[in-house]
Amino acid sequence: MDRISSLSNDIISNIVSFLSAKDAAVASVLSKRWQNIYTIVPNLEFDNTLENQGSLTDFLNGLLALPASTRIKNVSIKRRGRDGPNRDADLNRFLCNVLKRGVLKLKLDIWVTLDGRYSLPVEVFTCKTLVELELGSILQIDLVPENALLPALKTLIIDAVQFSDQSGCAFQKLLSSCPVLVELRMLNVQWEHWQWSRRVSSPTLEKLTMNHRYHFGNTYYDMEGITFDTPSLTSLKYYDLPPKSYPTVNLDSLVEATISLTLPLHHAWTGKHARRGDTVPSVTNLIKGLRNVETLNLSSTDTVAAFYFSNEAIPVFENLHRLSIATEREFCWRTLPYLLKKPPNLESLVIGGPLHYNYQLGDGYESEEIYSEDDDEEESESDGDEPICECLSDYSFLESCLVKTVEISEYSGTKIELKHMKHFLEKLSCLELVKVFSHERDEEEHVQLRTNLLNLPRSSKCKTQFEFIPPQEGSSWVLRREGGSASSAAAIFFLPDLSGAGAGESLSDGADAEKMDLFSSLPDEVLCHILSFLTTKEAALASVVSKRWRNQFALVPNLDIDEEGKREREEILLSFMDFVDNVLALQADSPIKKFSLKCKTGVHPRRLDAWARLGPVLPMLKTLIIDSAWIRCDTIETFLPTFPVLEELSMSINEWPDWDETVTSASLRKLSIFTIGCENFSNPKSISFDIPSLVYFEYYDMVAEDYPKVNLTSVVEARISLLLDQDQIKRGRAPNNDEDDVLLRLRNGWKLMSGIRNVQKLYISLDTLQVLSLCCKSMPVFNNLKLLSVKTAENEGWEGMPVLLRNCPHLETLVFEGLRHFVTNKCGDACDYVSREDKGRSLVSCPVKKLQIKGFRGTIRELEMIKHFLYSFRCLEKVEIYAEEKGRTRTDLEVPGMFELIARMLRLYNEFYSCDVQFLVRSSLDKKWTAQ
Repeated sequence: MDRISSLSNDIISNIVSFLSAKDAAVASVLSKRWQNIYTIVPNLEFDNTLENQGSLTDFLNGLLALPASTRIKNVSIKRRGRDGPNRDADLNRFLCNVLKRGVLKLKLDIWVTLDGRYSLPVEVFTCKTLVELELGSILQIDLVPENALLPALKTLIIDAVQFSDQSGCAFQKLLSSCPVLVELRMLNVQWEHWQWSRRVSSPTLEKLTMNHRYHFGNTYYDMEGITFDTPSLTSLKYYDLPPKSYPTVNLDSLVEATISLTLPLHHAWTGKHARRGDTVPSVTNLIKGLRNVETLNLSSTDTVAAFYFSNEAIPVFENLHRLSIATEREFCWRTLPYLLKKPPNLESLVIGGPLHYNYQLGDGYESEEIYSEDDDEEESESDGDEPICECLSDYSFLESCLVKTVEISEYSGTKIELKHMKHFLEKLSCLELVKVFSHERDEEEHVQLRTNLLNLPRSSKCKTQFEFIPPQEGSSWVLRREGGSASSAAAIFFLPDLSGAGAGESLSDGADAEKMDLFSSLPDEVLCHILSFLTTKEAALASVVSKRWRNQFALVPNLDIDEEGKREREEILLSFMDFVDNVLALQADSPIKKFSLKCKTGVHPRRLDAWARLGPVLPMLKTLIIDSAWIRCDTIETFLPTFPVLEELSMSINEWPDWDETVTSASLRKLSIFTIGCENFSNPKSISFDIPSLVYFEYYDMVAEDYPKVNLTSVVEARISLLLDQDQIKRGRAPNNDEDDVLLRLRNGWKLMSGIRNVQKLYISLDTLQVLSLCCKSMPVFNNLKLLSVKTAENEGWEGMPVLLRNCPHLETLVFEGLRHFVTNKCGDACDYVSREDKGRSLVSCPVKKLQIKGFRGTIRELEMIKHFLYSFRCLEKVEIYAEEKGRTRTDLEVPGMFELIARMLRLYNEFYSCDVQFLVRSSLDKKWTAQ
């Protein structure tokens, strides 16, 4: 039975790596060789956000069960929320034990709550085997021991870590304890809250990434200065808000650099443009420190502007071969002449954005359409040679440039862009290749764009390369066009014209009619199938087409009866009611699979009740749709059992027949209840649901005073809208509402939510959120919930949002249908309106990976909210922002320049957060956004 002994040691070791430490130790008895091979464990991972992971204490016990000689290569700990009263002590015991086992890579992702302090054990800073160390997040380091030494550490990653020792030496002491450090990544840092020497110094460091958490939009940023003393550094990625100065910049070995500075509010690059109280940062030393780079990427327009205002400090870039600069439509190229005069050996120039914008001509300076010669047949030749903008003069600065390759990332082929390209092609004498990237177009536009560019004069050795890029998932910024509807298959039947037949005539009478009776030869099943595609009324009328259709009509499996439009005259209404009576009588004992009865007005409730009481003769009914506000159906409790195999029920009612109602069914799998006009009625006394097989639940009603029994344990998807009237909403926001008798009677909404606690997809209205705010202490935990969607409104608050998010430990997707809401002091950290010290931790403890925001109107407040979510949801991987369709009122998306602002913000979102931010535009906004 010992089949494993013949496997190689590497394979057995790999098998062990898939088991937990405890299971692997137990499994070692399976083979005589496992005891020895198990002395090396490749990976050891703990993540309490995963299902069935167990506690950290159990994980620690599994580790302690390993032999003392067991070596562990890689260790990863991810801890969220609370994990027992001794969570910090257990974690440190674990670290102390595991660091004695020759660990090469240690990753800690532990969130420290605000109600306590946590300190890493000394062993983390004195481990002699660590090669890679990652520390995060929301972690404070206030002490690095005097004997700290990590002699083998080559990679150090700190994510959202704050150094806060009183002496300000902890950060530098940590770097000094790493004598062979090669790579340092500092992610989501906040220098302004650190207590440190503002100095990054390491003689061995080769790769450095620095990313400020508030890289954009920070109003009150104030930093004295940052020093770089890294003589061996070859790669630098620096994303930051500029400090007041860079006292020392030692980057003599730098080969490649990406610099992205964003100027906060109340800052200016030059005193000439500064207002009273503004900060004027100096980037002179930073620019000079880049002089030896071979590849330079200025990835934000603020960085490019900084080079312009400090142009006297731009050094000669002797080694620079590739230069990338960021551009935007409203950004002038006045920096370009200064930049291109400095690198004598430049070979490649990348324009990271659209071609030059002429600010003197304003927003309407050009059409967004591809240029065609027919557009300006009357334009003189001299007009075509006019300079595009005074900042570029006559493009003479290009003549001394030795660039061989030019890349343009956003080319539209407009008239003014062609003028730019003409100057590039004529004056860059060494140019060998032009790479043009453009949005996907139709074939005719492809040809026009290519032809225009290829017709420009150029050197014979210069080639042009086109790439048409469609919007794609996974790109840093996605534009997806959405509009119309997907095509669907349809069956169309052409029936003979019945307009000439009399009321009592049949087309089957006479020889000619027999020739037209093309359906008689069809099997009964086919005739019945054809009728099933028609409404009941149309099927009844069509029964005159064939002599056999009258009988087949009784076998139609679907009944769809609609009285809308029959309200003009009483005799028509009576005719409709007689028609329903006849149809139901004709069915007799024939099985009905789907029954839809729409009675808006004019039909007496007693007649409707009579039709509904025909339930006992519908033993095979699986789908029932009742679209009538006044049908009573006796009580629901006695009505539903008359359909023993009913699977789907959709009913619109005006109010519940009784104050105490029970909805019960053993077979029902899909239930939709809409209480029409319920805002004008009192809250129901009590409602119970006993539907154990239900998987889909849609419920729109005034919140009941009690939900005595809610057996909905199988529900997978629920859409809940529990309503409060305006008086109840005001009472809920009032101080001391715990003593309000009215609200006390409405706090049993938690029982309904508890009944659907196994749901995987939950859609709620803000009314429901208001109800949940009344019963926060009794909110159930939704362990299976993967998707939560909340519809928002300006006049309703988010008081129930914090506790709801905290009680969704495995939430993956969060959808907001709009971000507008009524702000109260109970919103917690669900929004960014409340001061930071008063916020809770509902967002940072939420494991959501995907965030959808619908109805985006382009307001600054919405952008601030999105930034708040990006900062607070630490597990976010993807954000989808859907622009609101143009409606009756003008949105901020239609304001001139708003698209450019959003474009800039979204680029920054993607650049400085780890998740992918997408902006999705529909219909009328599509063309305008595509032009960006």
